[in-house]
This record gives sequence, structure tokens and C-alpha cells, in this order.
Amino acid sequence: MFSRCIPVATVFPPAALTVISARVEPLTEMLEVPQLDFTTFKYVAPMLAFSGGDDQRKAYFSYNGPSQAIQRVALAVAGLGQILTMTRMPTNATWETKFHGPALRCDNVIGTERVKILRNVLHGHLLNVFGPSPVYEGTYALDPYMAWVPWAHTGLDPTTIDTSLPFMFNMSNQSDWTTASAVSSLNPATLNVNGSASLYLAVLPRTDEYVVMGSSWKNEGNHTVIDSIRFHNLVTHGFVTCSNVTINGDIGSLEDPLCIAPSSNGTITFTLASVFSGSTLLKCDLVNSTYTVQFDDTQSGQRVRILNQTMQDLPTLRTSPIFGGPFNGGPVGSADPNCTPFNAGLGSTREHLPCEFHAEDLRLLSYQGISSAFNEVVLGSIRSDYLNVFVNTTVTKTVLAQTKELANLQRVSYSNLQQQIADNRFWPYPELVRYPLQEARGDLASTLEELFRNFTVSLLAEPYFQYVSSLLCTS
Repeated sequence: MFSRCIPVATVFPPAALTVISARVEPLTEMLEVPQLDFTTFKYVAPMLAFSGGDDQRKAYFSYNGPSQAIQRVALAVAGLGQILTMTRMPTNATWETKFHGPALRCDNVIGTERVKILRNVLHGHLLNVFGPSPVYEGTYALDPYMAWVPWAHTGLDPTTIDTSLPFMFNMSNQSDWTTASAVSSLNPATLNVNGSASLYLAVLPRTDEYVVMGSSWKNEGNHTVIDSIRFHNLVTHGFVTCSNVTINGDIGSLEDPLCIAPSSNGTITFTLASVFSGSTLLKCDLVNSTYTVQFDDTQSGQRVRILNQTMQDLPTLRTSPIFGGPFNGGPVGSADPNCTPFNAGLGSTREHLPCEFHAEDLRLLSYQGISSAFNEVVLGSIRSDYLNVFVNTTVTKTVLAQTKELANLQRVSYSNLQQQIADNRFWPYPELVRYPLQEARGDLASTLEELFRNFTVSLLAEPYFQYVSSLLCTS
């Protein structure tokens, strides 16, 4: 007997299988997340005793610069140009934090202040590089980059001395800025510790046809003044001597005559505007700000976004060189256990409050350390002598070197192998050299502000600067 099995398909009647879409709520829970702590001494180097206070319960201590921990963060952020990676939260977690912190606001220097600074730069360059000599000497160009902080008012008379100038007067002869000893190097400090926490930057590219080549000096009364300035013509490679120099006196505007030189067509009038053609001069102020930052931890990585930053227009933060603290100079156990002072000292409204602790002054001290650490990255100068470049700053090792103002400094006009290859269209291996070395990141002012923001937020990546709190995290 033969039989065959025939498969029969199973048939479900309509609507017998129902698929229901269920909404899965994200998991929200309280987790510990980092928060910045500015009421701490972790941002500054050990402070040394300055003097005793009003009584035996308080002493004064000198601000001594940033701590090594904050310096390391500043260097890391400046090199990378981005916010450092935070300690990872659970995968697919999102959290947001809001805090008050310092910020940098940068603007172009204009008007009278610009005139005074550029005149000071030229005068300081002629005196420091060439010296008060009766003959022309040296081949140094104007420093293409310089950054400095204002001089502290301590020991200076701010009514007669402009402390924002890069080159300062002789302390023993404050009113006579034309003497040979009247100009010094740039301020070696990393912060103006007795005034506004400002930072100045000047980028002085050689964009004009004429560049300063040297100067001669003459005796006038009891001091030495500039007699004439020699300029090098970058087109004809000739020289012109510019006399009737007014740099020794007042210059009211950038277009006022600086000196006059004879030429084949009559005369050439040099001005600060022509000497500093194409220059950038910035002033960056330290201000209070409110940050709102969001963190997303996903399987693909971590994303940090600054959702909002609100900077205060005024006032610019004012620093203090001295802070009052507990006095422990007597016998062991002589300190008053009921007296726990800390406040800004010497000139502040709280100088004579021996036993009061002011958290806002401790935050100011932290901001000073943060500002100093950032300033250290950009302060200094770059000098050239038409053959070599002398770098006395770390700014070239940071992402600021990629800004459109500083990127031009990478392509120097001096003879060098890389430029010879780049300019030679017959060279068979053009891929060996690329100019510019990297794409520009934008203008210097906005990049400075962004870099300082990234620096401030990156402090959350360093457990040393944190206190721990709980926030709602969604995953």
C-alpha cells in the first residue's frame, strides 16, 4: 500500500496576531557627577608670609602664581584646543551642569590707548635692540608677536605712569621716558596682581613697503633722544633715513607724522599707521561668567557641549597681591581657635577684618591662579633678524598658532629649505612641504575666548579640582 504525506500550510485567520508598541521610558537616576570647587587653595602655589596683621590673630600672605596642577591642565588644553575628556559615566548617560566661573573677553585696542601702545612698542624696540648709539646698527625687525600683562601699581604712580604699556619707565626717573635707561624688557609677571586682570597681545606682520632697520641717537639736554630712524624698502631693497622724529614727544593719532624722509619724488612721511600696517592689538579682560554644559556619554564616545555662557560686561575682575590669613607666628597653640580669617588684604574693604572668612575672596584667589596659568601659555615674544627667528613664548606650540593672524608667522620670509621647496614649481616632490602647515582656526580674539572656555570646563576632567554632588542622569 502506498501513501504520501502532503504538507498543509498553517493559516492564521485575520487579526489573530496582534503586535503592541510599548513605550520604554528612559532610566533616570541620581548619580554622582563632578562639580568645580573654586573655594579652595588648589589653584595657586604656596603663599609665603608677607607681614603680620592688625593684631596677633591675622597675617598677610603674598600671591605666588598658579599651582602646578592648574599649569598642567592649561598646557594640555592649549595644545589640543579642545575640552579634555571627563571621567566616563554609564553608557548612554546624559547630564547637565551649571556653574559660575571665569571667562576671557577680548577686544581690539582702539583710539588713544592704541596710539600710546604702538608708540611705546616702536620706542622700546629702537632702544632695546639698537641702543642709544649715534650710528645705525643691527638688522632686527619689529617683534612680529608680543604678549604682556599690565605692570602692577605697587611702587608706581598710576597718575603719571601708563601701566598697560609693554615697556616700563625707569623707576628712578618716572617722568622721563626718553632716557636710555627708561625702557626694559616685557613685564616678566604672569598677572597684574594689583589692578585689572588684563592680557595684551600684539601681532605685527611686515605688511608695509618699509620696515624699521635702525636708529641713531643724540644728546639733548641731560638725556639721549632718537635723532633719526632708518627704514628698509622691501621692494627696492634700498634705505631711507627719516629725520624730524616726533616719537620723543606726543603723537595724537595713528596718522600724525612720525618722521619725514627725502625721496626721489619729494618726501615720505611715516606714521604709526604705516609702520604698523596690518597689525593686530588685543586686550583681553578676565570677567565673571555663568556656564551651562551638557555631557553625553554614548557607546561611540563622549560629547561635551557648552550650551550657554553669559559673561558679565562689568566689572572686570580686579586682583589682589596680598591676602589675609591666620597668624601662627607665636608659640605653639597661641593661635585663636575662634578666629578663622581669610580675605583680600592691603587696600581692600576687608583688609582690617581680622577674624572674618570671605569665600568670595578665596574664589578671587582661585581665578587669579587660573588666569596666571592661561597667561603663561601666551606671554612672551617672537623676534627676528631677517636671518633667524628667536621664539621666547610657548604660543607657537598651541592651537593659537593656527589663527589667521599667527598662521602667517609660520611662513617666514627668510631663506629656508622648506620655503625653497614650496616655492619651486619644478620640484618633483611637492607633497613633502605644505604651506600653510595647518588650516587657520579663525581670528585670534575669538579663538582666545574659546580656548579659555575650554580650559575652564576642562577643570571638570581633573578630580583634584572637584567636589562631588548628585545630579539626575538619563540613560
